[in-house]
Amino acid sequence: MLPPASVQWVGKGMIFCAINSFNRFATAIKKTDSLFNVLLIVLSNMKCMLEENETLFPKTSQRKRSTMKMQSQVLNYPSLFETLVLGKSDSNTQRTIRCGILALAGSTLIALCAQIAVPFFPVPITLQTFAVFLIGLTYGWRLGGITVALYLLEGALGLPVFSGGKGGMIVFMGPTAGYLAGFLFAATACGWFAERGFDRSYSKLFAALLVGNILLYAPGLLWLGNLIGWDKPVLELGLYPFILGDLLKIALAVLLLPTTWKYVNRLKQ
Repeated sequence: MLPPASVQWVGKGMIFCAINSFNRFATAIKKTDSLFNVLLIVLSNMKCMLEENETLFPKTSQRKRSTMKMQSQVLNYPSLFETLVLGKSDSNTQRTIRCGILALAGSTLIALCAQIAVPFFPVPITLQTFAVFLIGLTYGWRLGGITVALYLLEGALGLPVFSGGKGGMIVFMGPTAGYLAGFLFAATACGWFAERGFDRSYSKLFAALLVGNILLYAPGLLWLGNLIGWDKPVLELGLYPFILGDLLKIALAVLLLPTTWKYVNRLKQ
């Protein structure tokens, strides 16, 4: 709510500009019927209103400009592949082609990592989730989300891209379907954080990956619990055995991404 004094100033300013506008408009019509002159008067009056607003509310106008500047700064962190590949495109067509190639390469990487199991305690570690996080962090939230969606589509069409060489719609009705949906949420979230500079700081990246893991496990555990029943040990089956392995993958990503950015920034200099 504006104070009464400010409302009065606004009213006076609007009345003054309205009277001034009418006089100028009438004068222009009397002198000539040219539409060009009329447009000039309209533009002049718009400028008058803007100047009046700047005079009455300088702090508000300055705050708006500061907000716009902060918004541009928030989005001023291109992803790694945006910096190295996409940002160097000469045309929109070339950029689109490169995005398509990256999406295919990323979905292939996730499929390959899904087949890799490293012996660990209490269960073997698959590199599938590590690839999902890596795609999101290096591609950005848009291309990262599209890449993971493409991976899920390939699996739905029957390609053996899921863990153990599985594929087909039957997988989306099994106990791991919720985790597959979580891949999309996790990759998109990691890409969102990366485009805000979280992938360039060790501590911020660690926090971003924790959020990504939560978004991955939340739909997975909900689906698993509804499928097998909440009277079963859902957390013992779908969460606890994977905590140590996930912490190891988070540590690996935290070491990898900020260090890579340091080398990239050195090359740019």
